[in-house]
Amino acid sequence: MSTQNKSMQGENSTFWKLTEKYGIVIPVIQRDYAQGRRADNVRQVRERFVESLYYSLQYSKPAILDFIYGTLETPASLTVNYKETTGYLEFVPLDGQQRLTTLFLLYWFLSLWNENDFSDFKSHMIYADSCRFTYRTRSSSNDFCWRLVTSSDAGSIIKNISNRVENPVYTAVVNEGWFHDSWINDPTVQGMLVMLDTLACLLPKADRKETAHDFYKKLTRHDMVSFNLLYLNRSNSDNKDATLTTEDRFSDDLYIKMNSRGKPLSDFEIFKCRFESYLRDYKDFDVNDFERKIDCEWADMFWKIRNDVPHKNAQFIVRSNTDQMMMNLINAVLATTYSLDENASEDTMDILFRTAAARNKKLDMHLTFYRYTELGVLKEKSNADATCLDRNSKYGQDIKDTFTFVSDFILSPGRYRLNQSLPDVKTCIYKILFDNVDGDRSFYGPVSYADRLYFFALSRFNTIYAGDSFVKDLETWVHFVRNLIESAEINQVRDMQKFLKVLDGILAVFAKNGSCNIISYLNSVQEYPDWSPVPGTQVREEVLKAKLISRDNRWLGEIQKADHFILWPGRSGYLLYFAGLAQMKDGELDTMSTQDHTSKLALYKEYLDKMEKLLLAVKDSSQHLLERFLLSRGNYMRRERKGYGCTIYSMMNSSFEGRSYSWRQMLQYNGIPGNRGELPEYHVGVDMLKLALDAISVQNFNDVSTLQQAIAKTIDTPSQPIELWRKQMLEEPRLWNMSCEHFFWLGDSGNAWMPRKRNFNSSHYNVTSYRLFLKVQDKFGSGSVKLRYWSDDWGYIYLNFRQAGSEKYCYTFKIQWLDIQNWKISIVTENFQFAPRPVDGTDLRFLGFAFDSDFVSEVIGSGGKIIPAEEDLLPDQVMEYQKKICDLPGLELNW
Repeated sequence: MSTQNKSMQGENSTFWKLTEKYGIVIPVIQRDYAQGRRADNVRQVRERFVESLYYSLQYSKPAILDFIYGTLETPASLTVNYKETTGYLEFVPLDGQQRLTTLFLLYWFLSLWNENDFSDFKSHMIYADSCRFTYRTRSSSNDFCWRLVTSSDAGSIIKNISNRVENPVYTAVVNEGWFHDSWINDPTVQGMLVMLDTLACLLPKADRKETAHDFYKKLTRHDMVSFNLLYLNRSNSDNKDATLTTEDRFSDDLYIKMNSRGKPLSDFEIFKCRFESYLRDYKDFDVNDFERKIDCEWADMFWKIRNDVPHKNAQFIVRSNTDQMMMNLINAVLATTYSLDENASEDTMDILFRTAAARNKKLDMHLTFYRYTELGVLKEKSNADATCLDRNSKYGQDIKDTFTFVSDFILSPGRYRLNQSLPDVKTCIYKILFDNVDGDRSFYGPVSYADRLYFFALSRFNTIYAGDSFVKDLETWVHFVRNLIESAEINQVRDMQKFLKVLDGILAVFAKNGSCNIISYLNSVQEYPDWSPVPGTQVREEVLKAKLISRDNRWLGEIQKADHFILWPGRSGYLLYFAGLAQMKDGELDTMSTQDHTSKLALYKEYLDKMEKLLLAVKDSSQHLLERFLLSRGNYMRRERKGYGCTIYSMMNSSFEGRSYSWRQMLQYNGIPGNRGELPEYHVGVDMLKLALDAISVQNFNDVSTLQQAIAKTIDTPSQPIELWRKQMLEEPRLWNMSCEHFFWLGDSGNAWMPRKRNFNSSHYNVTSYRLFLKVQDKFGSGSVKLRYWSDDWGYIYLNFRQAGSEKYCYTFKIQWLDIQNWKISIVTENFQFAPRPVDGTDLRFLGFAFDSDFVSEVIGSGGKIIPAEEDLLPDQVMEYQKKICDLPGLELNW
């Protein structure tokens, strides 16, 4: 080996060995101790590094922290006598400062727990009244390192840790007499204290004193954590007194070594290693097979698909590893498996599912192996009972089964090709695997409850399936799960937990019976189960569908077609209601003849065909044809609640996308009473839909144009009697646009409003006055007349007129709806305030008019003119008064 190669190789060393020979001095040019910063990204790096160190010590797996390099220098702080007689040198690191500081703190912290270890550490670190590890960046950093070694009260720190005091080391140290308050402003001191609290937090909790002693011994006597040491001003060869040549000192290889950095183990690597060590205790689990597959077979397959999903804003991306993908899969399994436990903590489930509630509570959602043990999801072997250990084994089996499922999909994607109207298996898997792998630029958004439920249903089904008709049974299973998910409101983790238990319970029956046919399962149901958060009506609907299919297979294709309707997937129960099936009592299905099935099926298909064609005819949402079509039969809207003298209704979101207050939700009504006999709140809307469909003959559904004409005729001839507000909303589609959140208020006296928002504090448009505003607007058009609508309980209409050649509006008509029978027209000043006294000639002149007593009497009167509320005549009435004003002498108006 050449001298240069030996130089580049360096020597294997440890913190203990290095400080036996030399002191370590962090020079002034180095930055502060950055590994102890409180930023979240630094915290994650710090915790990962500490976990990797503890893992190495716990399982006696040597860790090498790559290269540390620097120079050996004669200390300026020692006396001449010491320099000449001892040959003591200081190692000044150019790179490795952060790792050396962390190791110094680790040795110190572990030594605290045992008096002999602490004495050993102190005697080792003190040399000639100075500390063998110190910072020269600030005097406070230097003094802190000295005091930490020589003056710390180990008892108070251990007591704080045992009593679970928050930030135990920080709290104890800053309260000691030797600690100066000003030191807390030193970033290096701050960072060291933060790191010490992290070391305390992550130290395995079982018998800490014994564990700390064991770790300290492994560090000081067995070289468990080491690094490669390079001296930049001396040779690293056997001849320690030799110096590097200029060629050595500036070679490319040297710069490569200088720029290399030791990388801490990833979350996945730490989890895998620690979890595999747990699984070795379980005879029923083949851990060797698991290790081989996750390191080789599965890793290779994940590597092949790692670039299948691009960045959000890029066509192609090359990813360098699959650790995050594998950890995502493990996280998904642990979240669902933990949630099936009866004693699962709500906060822990929020963390595992990364919910908004966890973010609002600012809970730590960085899921490492240590974090799982801290949350109680996994248990350390040393302090776990048999039940917990069995649960660890179950988690291992679930992880293995899930990796097997994903592997099976990658190898045989055609096996999982389902009806295109069902959730795509590939998308479902990729959403889990690629979750946040690219941070803000990740292609898929956050994983939803629905995504996790689909993934759970797919992976567990794949695990237990035994049969020849895999694709057929998988398709009906996913169809069933999709219907349940679409019907349920999952707003919090407890809802998610209940839903997982529903699916897990059904899959357990599959495994027991050796059949995964969901239709057969539902057909065998004797009593309707409680599948909360799935509505009881949906449960009964799925059972009814299964029984129909089991008795006459012709139902299968039609029910699937209706359930796959893209605008409202899984929403076909209303068709069962229209066909008269939902109203049948238990047992009546068994008495239906083939002819009965034929007639009911024909009616079911007729209404499905009508709905498909209706949606083609009303797709122009700007005219609100669908809403007006139903309103022509009666008030289809869902009654929400009463308040402030009116009833609040939901008009429903006709985009079909919303899960709440929408047509999609309304059409979940199937006419089937719930488990407690309750009548779902959307039944009125569905009844109006049936009346609307029945109002048009089947023949009119043959083409879109004819159907649109029939719908228009139905809207023009509404059911009687008809209220004023309903008449106005049928005649004027633009009224519907004023309710941004699709809510409607109906007053006790028949007045109606369109609120901009659901609550009472929002602006709201009176239906009658705004209808008039639209008519006046149509009459006057644009030009010199400026129209305004002032939204309040009744609504005011303002028409502003201006003089020719002037931008100034010289007077304003105010039109006010007084009640169901009367309007009032007034003239007001341009700032919308009435004249301060009864209008006379002076006021007219002030407004720019010539005096005319007849006009004062007729138009202005005593504050305004009352006229009948015949809205079609009112625009003409305004035009007539406008003409009279224009004819007045002394005022030339621009019209």
